[in-house]
Amino acid sequence: MKETNLNIFYHLGSALSHMMENVSINMSVQYLYMQLIMPQEWLKAFLKETEEFTDALKDTRASASSMLDAVQTLLEEIPGDWEGKMTQPQMLALHGWKDNFERNLEREHRNLDVFTVTPNITVL
Repeated sequence: MKETNLNIFYHLGSALSHMMENVSINMSVQYLYMQLIMPQEWLKAFLKETEEFTDALKDTRASASSMLDAVQTLLEEIPGDWEGKMTQPQMLALHGWKDNFERNLEREHRNLDVFTVTPNITVL
């Protein structure tokens, strides 16, 4: 049985939530760049951590991969236009990728065999 680092799931969710709370239409791409770094890293970590779950998390991994591609494309484009602003289509796309990922994970997480072991605690 593979040990899964559930911490990665937590940090990915946190990074995506933080990103969505802090990005807005017409924000500077310099600030946008800073908001995309952590989601990019946690998406990579999530995809690596779930490599063995290609069947159980098929759609989730596909949506995470699409979101990672989109984030990386934005990060690659920004240095060419440091004076740019985030556009409405970019904002809508980010929301769409995040929402799609969340829907797929919500549906497919039941396919994972996850259990926890709690220590035997003696209460005095």
